[in-house]
Amino acid sequence: MLRTFTITALLILFCVTLCQAQDYAAMHQQSMQQMQQMADCMAKIDQQKLQALENQGMKFMEQVRQLCSQGKRDQAQKLAIDYHKKMENDPTVKALDKCSEGLETFTMNGLPGQDGEDNDAGEGGHICDELE
Repeated sequence: MLRTFTITALLILFCVTLCQAQDYAAMHQQSMQQMQQMADCMAKIDQQKLQALENQGMKFMEQVRQLCSQGKRDQAQKLAIDYHKKMENDPTVKALDKCSEGLETFTMNGLPGQDGEDNDAGEGGHICDELE
């Protein structure tokens, strides 16, 4: 009787492990396909425009840091809001957003801080506080 129970328990454990391995393999395959789709999409975006966006972003951050260090918090916040609005309407940024659609599956569900909430710096906080 004990031997039958042990064999049954081992078979159940083996089946559960096998199912988990199959789930992982399917998730890995899906992730690889999504990453390839994203790479293909990104390759279609004008690299000079991406470089220009990067340069604008660095210039923006330098301006914000300078304003914050001078105690001009309101000006820094206004600059950040204006920049955010500008970026929201930028065609290259929209194209980047489109490329990254569907990547939610890459989050590590169940891990602390991975509850799907967007914790962007601009959400309710002050830009100068986010830089500290």
